[in-house]
Amino acid sequence: MRNRVAHDYCAVDFKIVWLVTQQEIEPLIAALDAYFRQLNASKA
Repeated sequence: MRNRVAHDYCAVDFKIVWLVTQQEIEPLIAALDAYFRQLNASKA
């Protein structure tokens, strides 16, 4: 998606972008949180 937004801005379907952000942000945050917690735990 980043490539499309960066290089073909006029062809971006913002309804799709909005839906993806609404559906994927929470799982992404949870995955990143788990990853960084594990990373920090392994350094301790």
